[in-house]
Amino acid sequence: MYNYNDYFSESTSSLFDLAGNYRALGTVSFVSFLLAVIGGLLLFFLFLSKTNEDKFTGFLGCVYEFLNFKKMLAEGILKLFYLISASFITLYSIGILLFTEGGSVGAKFISFLLLLIVGNGVIRLFYEFALVILIICKNTTEMNRKLGNNNTSLSHTVNTVSDDQIPDQQSCAEFCRFCGNGLHADERYCPHCGKEKESN
Repeated sequence: MYNYNDYFSESTSSLFDLAGNYRALGTVSFVSFLLAVIGGLLLFFLFLSKTNEDKFTGFLGCVYEFLNFKKMLAEGILKLFYLISASFITLYSIGILLFTEGGSVGAKFISFLLLLIVGNGVIRLFYEFALVILIICKNTTEMNRKLGNNNTSLSHTVNTVSDDQIPDQQSCAEFCRFCGNGLHADERYCPHCGKEKESN
């Protein structure tokens, strides 16, 4: 015979268990979030600092590059998903041709060709578009890095030129007609190209 008291007690205990699970999940979520924020801040300001650029080697160097997004995983994942998608469409189109019942052979063959060609073409265009965006981002980052290094070396070169290496063109009486180097009045031959200056 059906006992209402047993059903009520079972339902009540189930509700208490569920409420206890929700409380535990809430506590776990809050503690996990708090630790994640603290850990993320410590990693960002201590481990990923610019001063550690060439400091780490081996495993730590790989982790540093991975967390700094210097090595992109998206390119390899996109290629893998493309291969899986293209294989699925090809096998599915063959399965429609060989194993479906009903309809004429000509209609099934046209469906097979459309799915095989158009389906693979659409998938290819979608993944090519995604890869082009990714490659543009990667090349832009690489160009910025190289331009930054070139600007640093150029400014260093400009700053190391001393004043005595810059010719004092104002003290020159005339200029060599062959190379344009400044000449003093008492110089007969150009010290730069060695040719005799034009006589008056």
